[in-house]
Amino acid sequence: MHLKRVLFAALVCLLFGAGLVYAREIEEGDQCTIGPDRQIDGNLLVLCRTLVVEGHITGNLIGAATTAVINGRIDGNVYMLAGQMDVHGTIGDDLHFAGLVLRVHEDAEFTADVGDLISLSLSTTLLPDSHLTGSVLSVGYQTILEGDIAGEVNFWGSSLTVSGAIDDNVYAQVGDANADVSQLETLLIPVPLEITLRRPGLTVEQDAHITGTLHYSSPSAAEIAPGTLENEPVYTPVVVQPDFAQIAIGEQDGSRELSLYLSQVFREFLSLLLTGGVLLLIAPRSIQAPLHNLQARPLVCVAVGLLSFVVSFAAVPFLIVLTLLTIIIISLLQVNELTLTVAAILIIGDIGIGAAIFFIVLFVSRVVFCLALGRLIVRFITGNNGTLRQALLALLIGAAILAFAAYLPSFGWLLNALALFLGLGAILTTVMARAEIRRETVRPGRHITVQPPSLPYGSDKTRVVVPPPPPIIDTNQQPLGMDNLPEGFTWWDDDD
Repeated sequence: MHLKRVLFAALVCLLFGAGLVYAREIEEGDQCTIGPDRQIDGNLLVLCRTLVVEGHITGNLIGAATTAVINGRIDGNVYMLAGQMDVHGTIGDDLHFAGLVLRVHEDAEFTADVGDLISLSLSTTLLPDSHLTGSVLSVGYQTILEGDIAGEVNFWGSSLTVSGAIDDNVYAQVGDANADVSQLETLLIPVPLEITLRRPGLTVEQDAHITGTLHYSSPSAAEIAPGTLENEPVYTPVVVQPDFAQIAIGEQDGSRELSLYLSQVFREFLSLLLTGGVLLLIAPRSIQAPLHNLQARPLVCVAVGLLSFVVSFAAVPFLIVLTLLTIIIISLLQVNELTLTVAAILIIGDIGIGAAIFFIVLFVSRVVFCLALGRLIVRFITGNNGTLRQALLALLIGAAILAFAAYLPSFGWLLNALALFLGLGAILTTVMARAEIRRETVRPGRHITVQPPSLPYGSDKTRVVVPPPPPIIDTNQQPLGMDNLPEGFTWWDDDD
């Protein structure tokens, strides 16, 4: 099973599966305990800090908790979002988990003929003597399979360890066994989790037995104990960075590494050039507006870009969790059509927002850096005339320089990250400056309201004075035939 299938299945089960059911009962609070003598007929929704299930749930268990322990019996599926969850009890169908740590203990039981485990986590462990009747779909840093699995295993992450029996195929994409995980362990020090991070790579230990075929992709070969595989493994090497130190070994190896380097440079250059060219043609002023901030305040841009980069990737999981909880709450109305509609709208919105964040952070930010770098060179050579042709030339030069620098061994990633932080910081500082200007222009008290004239009323402060009508000019001219009448003649006067 390929990576796309794994991710699709996990996201569908996590985002859609829980939203299409409704809950009969709701448990919320700091401590939530389903006692051993308690039975819940139907589905249970939980929103708790600590959850302990000792009783019997005839439907599905849905919800979120900081820590969760399942010791009782659940006849349906489990959909849980938790920091840490331990499973000791009985699950009648599939187990879906999203969080940090999931552990399935030896006394856990899956009663369905095919009970699958789908996990999106930092660490997923099937402890010794545990038995899973279905398949494993796992995405995360590490997965440790010490129990028996009747179905196939699909893993995408850094570290996969197998020491149990797997009766089907194994598909894995793992990290480099020579990588260092000390930085990740340092980040987890403040988090109270029972977890030990293992080094990246694939390890098949002596007690393991894989009946099917092992397919794996990794920068380094797996450590496979002899006699643990019934079929020859299928290994797909993954080259992360070309090693120029190997060029001296031989002409063939050197030309291969150089060819790989040039192909990576060409792909990077083409992606930056196409992205920047389209943006210059569609919105030339908007894409060039951040250049001034980048050149005037580079240190501020680096700081803002680094912080925004961390926040942007932390915001995507939060958005997914918020969407999941919203769908669960709406499903309580027991209107399937409304639940499906809201779920579709929210998920489409999440995909759009995630794609926009990904595009801006990884592409637009570096295009801005390429434009700034290329503009400096073009100004030095030809001056600055502000034309679109000169902007395209600056993009061409900047993209070429960044593409060659980004794939240099040892420190290329650092140059690429610096360009990303600079560009992203310049974009955000420009957006914030424009927002501040807009707030200043629409600040209350700066509006001038023109009202039509009206009669005076109310207090003096609200009274509007109507100007008097223009004076009537008396010409003292008598009508024709009236100049020779006797004095005091008033026959034609209606008032007398």
